[in-house]
Amino acid sequence: MNTGTDKNPKRRREKLKGTSTILFLFAGAFLLGAIGWLLIPSEVLTERNTTEFNATFSHTYPDSFNEIITKEHEVGFVTAFTSGRENAIITEAFTTLETGSPITFRIRNADIQRMANARGLIQIVALTIEDVEIITLDSTNRNARDISREASFGFAAAGGAFLFAAIACRLIHINKKKTNTSQTILISS
Repeated sequence: MNTGTDKNPKRRREKLKGTSTILFLFAGAFLLGAIGWLLIPSEVLTERNTTEFNATFSHTYPDSFNEIITKEHEVGFVTAFTSGRENAIITEAFTTLETGSPITFRIRNADIQRMANARGLIQIVALTIEDVEIITLDSTNRNARDISREASFGFAAAGGAFLFAAIACRLIHINKKKTNTSQTILISS
């Protein structure tokens, strides 16, 4: 009857060695991912690679990523901010907007075609309501950098955890090997 435990010490050592090798591979992949997030430059948004639009506010869905709808466009517009101080300011601004209020916003030039085809949600990268800047290009760029840094830290933490587990497995493997070797010497004496 198989109880789920392997009685063969050599087989258990080999399993530990295989497990630690797999964990080392995962650690390497996650640590490379962390480095990748830091090395891949995020797009810096400027007035040259974004386009400004004037529109009339229709309605909003503040519970769904601060989505707003304008009378002129058949797509929804969302902000990149989902937490923090900026999100609170945006949510407050959206809840005070009245139907028919004029807004000015910027989107990436790459999103203009999607907006024209009324496809998907378009990210607003700058927003002005009644001459008050709610979202600026600088705040959007800073948010993108923060997200990239957080992702990099997450990958590094996961890689560190896998590395720690791999080293622990390898040390257990080495200790079992030494213990079994010393037991073999004592038995043969």
